[in-house]
Amino acid sequence: MVGKDLKGFGYGVPYIIELDVGGEVKRVVLQSMRSEGFGHDHFSDRASILLWQHSVFNKLPRHVRSVDVGAFTVDDGGLKSLGDCGEFFIVTEFADGRLYHLDLDRIKQNGQLNELDE
Repeated sequence: MVGKDLKGFGYGVPYIIELDVGGEVKRVVLQSMRSEGFGHDHFSDRASILLWQHSVFNKLPRHVRSVDVGAFTVDDGGLKSLGDCGEFFIVTEFADGRLYHLDLDRIKQNGQLNELDE
């Protein structure tokens, strides 16, 4: 796939990639997951499954090993490694206020909405 446009990559289609590592040819398989229902409808569902697989494949006896897990970048369709991730995070803009879950806890406790909730 080197030199080819990754935007034409077939999701769910496995690709065998041969690498020269110190004079030794190694073969790996690059595969993504299609959105075909079965809980795979949203990209976050597929990411969750692939991250889970990466975290457990190397712990299962005689199972195929996971080398890495990654993502296709939005802007240029490049590849980005995520294999050494433990937890993910998000960075957002700042807004004055309090955490939303506190309002949900209050509503659960007293069963009432206030004007701001509505």
